[in-house]
Amino acid sequence: MSRDDSFARTMRIAIPFEKSGTKKTPNISRPVIKKKGTTPWDDAGTLPYQELIQSLYDGVLITTSTGQIMDVNDRAVDFLLYDKDELSRLNIIDIVAGASEALLETLRRNVENRRYTLIEAYCIRKDRSTFPAEIATNRLVLTQDGHLCFFVRDITKRKRAEEELMQTVSWLKEQDSSKSRFVSNVSHELRTPLTIINTFASLVNDGVAGPVSEQQKECLSTVLRNCDRLAELIDNVLDLGRIESGREEFHRRRVNLAELLNQCHHDFLPPCLLNHQQLNLEVPETLPDVLCDRDKISQVLTNLLGNANKFTPENGVITLRAVQENDAIRVDVEDTGIGIRPEDQGRLFEAFVQLARPDDGSRVKGTGLGLAICKHIIGIHEGMIQVESVPEKGSRFYFTLPTYTEEKKFNAFIGDRLRYMETRDRQLAMLVLQIGELPAQGASATPKDTAGRLQRLQPLVMEALDCADEQMFRFESNRTLIILLDGTELSREVVAYRFQQSLSKQHSEISAGVRMAYLEPTRERPPREWLAQAMTLLEPIPVSPSKTTPKRVLIVDDDAQILNLMIRILHESGTGLDLKSTTSGYDACIHFGEWNPDVVVLDLHLRDIDGKRVFESMTKSLPSHDTKFLVVSGYHGDIDEMMKLGCDDYLYKPFDFEEFAMKVNRLLKLIAKPAADSGATEQT
Repeated sequence: MSRDDSFARTMRIAIPFEKSGTKKTPNISRPVIKKKGTTPWDDAGTLPYQELIQSLYDGVLITTSTGQIMDVNDRAVDFLLYDKDELSRLNIIDIVAGASEALLETLRRNVENRRYTLIEAYCIRKDRSTFPAEIATNRLVLTQDGHLCFFVRDITKRKRAEEELMQTVSWLKEQDSSKSRFVSNVSHELRTPLTIINTFASLVNDGVAGPVSEQQKECLSTVLRNCDRLAELIDNVLDLGRIESGREEFHRRRVNLAELLNQCHHDFLPPCLLNHQQLNLEVPETLPDVLCDRDKISQVLTNLLGNANKFTPENGVITLRAVQENDAIRVDVEDTGIGIRPEDQGRLFEAFVQLARPDDGSRVKGTGLGLAICKHIIGIHEGMIQVESVPEKGSRFYFTLPTYTEEKKFNAFIGDRLRYMETRDRQLAMLVLQIGELPAQGASATPKDTAGRLQRLQPLVMEALDCADEQMFRFESNRTLIILLDGTELSREVVAYRFQQSLSKQHSEISAGVRMAYLEPTRERPPREWLAQAMTLLEPIPVSPSKTTPKRVLIVDDDAQILNLMIRILHESGTGLDLKSTTSGYDACIHFGEWNPDVVVLDLHLRDIDGKRVFESMTKSLPSHDTKFLVVSGYHGDIDEMMKLGCDDYLYKPFDFEEFAMKVNRLLKLIAKPAADSGATEQT
């Protein structure tokens, strides 16, 4: 049997361990053992059978087909702290935490089908303590009825090592993330002074500030050239940081690769002709479409073709090629340039690596980040990027992209958005809308009619939920429209309300029969399973008996964790609030003017602008004093000042979230204010 066949015939079962609760022994009749002559467990120590099980490193338990323990080795006694007589009165279900009759039935069925079973579970000792174990099971033919054999291995050390490894990996990821954030923040801070330096140096160089000598112009040209180089470095550092951390959003869709390669060939012809290089394009007439983010792959091609142009001498040849390989397309950028030494090729895709190459002084050195960025981009596209090179003869860089299928597109649609939302500590929500057939007055609706309704529904949904086209995925085959939303802010109730307002009577021919499902997917399950679950949850869009508009609450806090907790608490309060949140004071001012919230929850210490200035900006634009303000701070002096300026209520940090929800609901007049309450304006 091959190794793959063996693996295919092995069933792995993981039983979760629950510390609470008592173990119930199944109602299985206990067999009565009557010795009729010599049996395998007679004369222990003399039979090969006993010698075999005693010599094993694992604990061994021999049971009947119903799980009744018949025999054990000394190792099992040491593991479980029972003696042999006590174990003979137990069932295997008493030993394995979480085991059941259903598990025994599975084991028996696997034995009949000649399949192996490997169980990972916790075993229960006599003193009720537990230890993690890996249990291999198989059939043991000792009598005519046959028996089950359990080989128990204590994996406590392995589990401890796995936990330590996971902790180390988590720590390393956090350190890497901290490094990326630091580099990103420094790069952002460098941008503004660099722009100022570049602007004033350009003004002086152009003579705006007075006459400039030729020697001064030469010096200023050097300054400007290095400003451009530093600006490129900062842009690349920021690009790499965003991609590494997942903060760079990808939009993979169906792309005509032949058209994209033709465009890149057209763009690079002038610089190649300027260097007296030949640029060839080799693309088959029938090239399947690929699944990719067009802009990101253009960035990869620009980098590879730019390097080829830079390191290929005059009269050299550069070839851009596409080749289909099974369900992927391989793209080559091949040149007849100076090549790369074998010992350098392994470091080529590392950040800030610049190889020692001959330089005539006429070419600008790169930043050492381009290929590292390319590697991350292709990795997110589930492809590979590699290089083949021979010094003094040339190099071939190549990468792969998956061909387009609807299945791959859907997986990328969910996966890209999940990665983007997770880095912002936000919850992704998946909204599924399915169009039913209209009641037939004559003939039934055709698929073309249904597809047309689905297409007309899309702009209505975009308007109702304020979402973009890239947040939608349309399955015309099953009349389904999938929309990805920020579930941290848009609860199911708010989504339903907005639909009720948008899909009004004038759109009844589109909205009739529309059913909705709302759930919050994670990486724990593949996208197709989430979609299958959503299809079982489809319900007509609920019609609210109340025609009142839900109250709007704008929450402003630069701590994303606290922000999300506040949103979750208000969602769970059951009052059906329409929520919007931001960590930026500047964005809060924009949201305030566009959205007109009923209550603003405002943290007074924001990173980008002082909360007092945010409050003053908002109140200046208030036509009337309808919006209520709940300010949050850890300093009594700040609260006192803001209450004197006209805020309606306050919270001191750290605060109780139930108190927070109560204060918001009071400001919205959703609950009455107790008569004994001295009011928010009372100073402490």
